[in-house]
Amino acid sequence: MLFSFLIAIFVIIFDQLIKYWCVMNLPFQQPQVFIPNFINLTYLHNYGAGWGMMQGRTLFFIFITMFVVGYLCYLIYKHQNDSLIVRCTYGLLLGGAVGNLIDRVRLGYVIDMIQLDFINFPVFNIADAALTLGCIALILIIFTDQEGKDYL
Repeated sequence: MLFSFLIAIFVIIFDQLIKYWCVMNLPFQQPQVFIPNFINLTYLHNYGAGWGMMQGRTLFFIFITMFVVGYLCYLIYKHQNDSLIVRCTYGLLLGGAVGNLIDRVRLGYVIDMIQLDFINFPVFNIADAALTLGCIALILIIFTDQEGKDYL
């Protein structure tokens, strides 16, 4: 259980530090080349979800995320004796959810900054990346499980 929470805390701290650095150092809505033809850093305020969905529904996202955070804490407790990868997966999901929740509660929007230059994809942040990796890992865990365990 502790391992999952340590992963979550690491994600939250890293996410918030990168966001703070972006606010202090990047011009708003002006892409800055980080790795040419690969990654730009573009400081944005996201009032919704990816691809501009559900803009301005901050309270909705706050309540949904609070529910998800509570459920993830339950899953972490339930699976505290499972494999390291399962515990890491829940830690990534919890850290990503809390990282964006902090922004929504504190600012009313989420700070995004990572822009992939080689595909048309929404600008995202470290918390989003942790959530995505956690979701992919959870899907792989569920589909490769031989014991038929309930991971949700």
